[in-house]
Amino acid sequence: MSENREDSSKEGTSGAPSVYDPDTLRQLLDRLDIQTLGDPVLTKLEREEADEKKAVHEFWNTQPVPKSTEVVKKDGPLHPPLSPDEIPKDPFALPSDQMEWCVVDVEDEEEMKELYLLLTENYVEDADSMFRFNYSAEFLNWALKSPGFRKDWHVGVRDVSSKQLIAFISGIPMDLMVRDKTMTMAEINFLCLHKSLRGQRMTPLLIKEVTRRIHQQGIFQAVYTVGRLLPKPVATCRYFHRSLNPKKLMETGFSQRLEPLQLSKLTSMLRLPSNT
Repeated sequence: MSENREDSSKEGTSGAPSVYDPDTLRQLLDRLDIQTLGDPVLTKLEREEADEKKAVHEFWNTQPVPKSTEVVKKDGPLHPPLSPDEIPKDPFALPSDQMEWCVVDVEDEEEMKELYLLLTENYVEDADSMFRFNYSAEFLNWALKSPGFRKDWHVGVRDVSSKQLIAFISGIPMDLMVRDKTMTMAEINFLCLHKSLRGQRMTPLLIKEVTRRIHQQGIFQAVYTVGRLLPKPVATCRYFHRSLNPKKLMETGFSQRLEPLQLSKLTSMLRLPSNT
């Protein structure tokens, strides 16, 4: 980061502030609990990989995915396509008669509001349950209505009595290039459970149900992303973030509080150039 900032902060260019030394920047970022490219990040990844090799995955070890310790030597399906007779005709049984499967109609404004509320209050969050993704209803509508989308792949679970939406998982069709072949697969996303359902083994059930519906359309491969190591990634990536408004992040509790002088320095260092 420092090299790029030096280039854009030279006298007479964009008017961006001068750059502080890398040690000062690292100290300020550490105070804000922002991880940078350094040993702590690498150590964390290495630790996760070591833990993954020892983990016992009761659900994933029964699924057609490579095992954690498996060395993949050949590309191709893990099992042959299922015949129609091998695919269950009926939805999987829910753990309570007070739950029922439903299809969330993303073209219905009220149902989109329900989905938005479920995700806003229960989707991916930090360890302290203070911050979550806040996808707008408009964004969800766009993400779930890709070309060729199927309504029955937008799988929900409702409370029988209140009709409240308490769980959701989605699949959308996609064409994916694997080496020199284009394959139709499903992309799985927005897996979400109401907090009251956590610890009840509902996640495997949602995955199996959306898988059943995808299999019924003759599609037998799917991709998904997850924030922790599960058997077994075909690719990994790392996010890098740049704080655009450190003061706002401190006020909301997202970042650790800094002394005024430190905040001023950090704000100057992270300020974007006026001309790009």
